[in-house]
Amino acid sequence: MPIEKAPIHAPCYLQPAEVNAILAPPDRSTIEGQRDHALFSFLYNAGARIQEALDVCPRAIRFESPTCVRLYGKGRKEPLSPLWPETVSLLRSQLMQQPRTDDEPIFVNRYGVPLGVGCRY
Repeated sequence: MPIEKAPIHAPCYLQPAEVNAILAPPDRSTIEGQRDHALFSFLYNAGARIQEALDVCPRAIRFESPTCVRLYGKGRKEPLSPLWPETVSLLRSQLMQQPRTDDEPIFVNRYGVPLGVGCRY
């Protein structure tokens, strides 16, 4: 029996109010809140999957103009995504607070251990 193909719908995008609702909750007066805000901003800006974002190291980011990040995703794909100046500023701030070597993930917990999907801290 032939399988019917479902129609492919155009992607829906978040409205500005919805983006603000996602970026607003982290308490930016704490280190963890600043990290979470940077992570959410990075996810939205780069269109990255969560694991791609958690694996990002400083060497994957081009901080000079034109700013961009090389993600390492599913199927060994390596998309290159442009970064907004605001996101680059948040990433620089994150690296100043918790310096990382070129091959260490940027997003870490309070003990310096990389964040992971499904981990509890």
